[in-house]
Amino acid sequence: MEGITLKSTRQELVLTIDKTIVGQDFILRFLDLIEIEYLIEKLGFDNSVEETGELIVQSWWDKNKGWLLNPNR
Repeated sequence: MEGITLKSTRQELVLTIDKTIVGQDFILRFLDLIEIEYLIEKLGFDNSVEETGELIVQSWWDKNKGWLLNPNR
């Protein structure tokens, strides 16, 4: 992809992104996601944690979508 380069050294991965490609807010959100992934890996969570989270969200949505989509009922 033009405007994005990745360089690998012995100790680092260096990512360079042209400012015209994406904004700073996007990069900061991306870095937050990387940090979350790192922490999950460090804690040793497996995919079941994500599956449990998806079940919780789906359950909440099933119970609350009626009043969210039709607040005047």
